[in-house]
Amino acid sequence: MNWLKFRWLEGRVEAGLRNVLRAEEIFREVQEGLAEAGLKFQAALAALDLAEVLLNRKRADEAREIILKAVDIFKELGIDRERLMAVLLLRYAIERGTAAFALAEMLAEVIAFLRRAERDPNARFEPPLR
Repeated sequence: MNWLKFRWLEGRVEAGLRNVLRAEEIFREVQEGLAEAGLKFQAALAALDLAEVLLNRKRADEAREIILKAVDIFKELGIDRERLMAVLLLRYAIERGTAAFALAEMLAEVIAFLRRAERDPNARFEPPLR
């Protein structure tokens, strides 16, 4: 498990450095490993990281598919209302046909909120008005 956490962090660093090919490879590995370990929430969050990289690589259709699968997993897990609202916003944006660049911005906000909510159970999701 520690190895997967390390690799996940490594993927985030690679993505931040715009080494998107390497980040994609790492996020796929981490997502698969977490799913195999039965850590569905973490696997779905890693999938969102992967989708963010794919959006940056102009692979929006693949990213949208991954996001929708992750949203289904989050719903299945019965996450709290705030986190559910955040991930359902992603589904709504995809269903509306939101442009890839706007979806990428929204996805980054949702990912940041989900990470914040893991540390702070009282965190509130407040999407910016557009």
